[in-house]
Amino acid sequence: MGLAKKESMRRARQGKTDNGLGNVRVKGENFYRNALKLKTLNMYKEGEPQRNTQGKITLAAAYQSRDIPNARIEPNRLLSGSLGEKD
Repeated sequence: MGLAKKESMRRARQGKTDNGLGNVRVKGENFYRNALKLKTLNMYKEGEPQRNTQGKITLAAAYQSRDIPNARIEPNRLLSGSLGEKD
């Protein structure tokens, strides 16, 4: 019989309890939103671009700018042909 099946081991396991401080929060702390949740909500809130009276966009929304980064994609032989083909 295994060691976990003995009566003395069962009593020892049942005697172990935590201190009950697992769900205690600091008073005034916002525990509904963490930093990631707040960043996501701000992204949704700032989703509208600013427009002038004619309806033209004066300030683009977040993630909507037309700036193109100067990046060069390195050539890769795997991507130049058909993906299903083997050489």
